Amino acid sequence: MGLNHVDEIFRFETMGRKFLGKVLKIKNKNAQIDALVLSWGYQLDASETLALLWPPAALVDDVSVIDSGYAFLYSSFELQAHGNINVHSEDIYRITNGVSIVTVKPKTKVFKKNAEIIISKGEQQPYRFDEIPSTESSANTYTVPDDSKCFLFNRSGVKRLSKGQSVSLTPQSEIRRYDYGYPTNHIYPRQQEKLAGEVLLDDILSHYRRTEAFDKSVFSSCALSKTASQYIEKCEASGLINIVAKQFIEEKRL
Repeated sequence: MGLNHVDEIFRFETMGRKFLGKVLKIKNKNAQIDALVLSWGYQLDASETLALLWPPAALVDDVSVIDSGYAFLYSSFELQAHGNINVHSEDIYRITNGVSIVTVKPKTKVFKKNAEIIISKGEQQPYRFDEIPSTESSANTYTVPDDSKCFLFNRSGVKRLSKGQSVSLTPQSEIRRYDYGYPTNHIYPRQQEKLAGEVLLDDILSHYRRTEAFDKSVFSSCALSKTASQYIEKCEASGLINIVAKQFIEEKRL
């Protein structure tokens, strides 16, 4: 009878009655099968296949919206102008069996039996989203204020920070704060003012206290600045010199 096989058997009960159902896959439609189905009070129609192959489309209110004036369609039936498709015959170009190029008009409709598609050309609207602003700030020390996700980035890698944790920012480091997976704040180390002259010397003497015996001959071939000369005179009197200040003088940075 052209029956391929039984795909599925199912049973259910409703209104006090039990039913047995079978899903039949019919390979070929012929007069014998038509007669059998008709005896059950039904009419058998062969299913049709229709698909938009190219370009990609967005489905808007059951309409496939594309950004091209042409569409590649696959159909299990022959496209007939003003029959199963609402375009002129010159708008249909058959490439091979089942595949055609169709010029798309406003709401081009293709249909036959159970297969139907409506195509329109239009600009596909991008997804709407709320922009999450990102800010930048600087600090010498940053304290995580809440339970937000904060990460410290530096030469050693990445480290997650916890609420209340304080971090000193060093050169080539930064802290990034994330909300819902999006970066919302970048905290960079505060730029220090460039020190020079007496201000630089005072800073060195305040933060670096190590000294060594003073040897004037080390500076015999050095061109000394006014600040360096005055400091060396003091070192001659005390017999000691700050080792960092000595290095800066030798490197002509002071």
